[in-house]
Amino acid sequence: TAAGRRKYLDYLDWLREDAAASKALKFESMSSGWAIGSVQFKKQLVGEHREALAALKRGDRETVNLAEARRQDALAAALQAAGKTREDLIRSGKSERWKLAVAGELKIRTTVTNRWLGENLNLGVLHEVSRKLNDYLRRDSPKP
Repeated sequence: TAAGRRKYLDYLDWLREDAAASKALKFESMSSGWAIGSVQFKKQLVGEHREALAALKRGDRETVNLAEARRQDALAAALQAAGKTREDLIRSGKSERWKLAVAGELKIRTTVTNRWLGENLNLGVLHEVSRKLNDYLRRDSPKP
């Protein structure tokens, strides 16, 4: 809208100012709270999260299936980025560096569990996955 464009131009003018302290105060107020929006929006967001959590706790099949599909999509993307296939997961050893790199990527970017990683990446039993992955993340993972 015209009012929105004016407000945005005002904001850009404000950014050009050389008053660092007032900017810091403004940015502090912009980033406070857990969500940005009206009270109604926040209530709606809380309601949606409660519904999703309740569905997961009930074991709602659709929600569980959707979560698994997302994990499988993330695995497919990580394998593609590594230049590997699902067959490579089965054929290669349980401690291959590339597998641990894929597992580390999934662990950082998704909500996969070590049990899921062990089963889907052929990394071995749960305690071994934990040990190998922690070692990899601590010593071998590329640093940003």
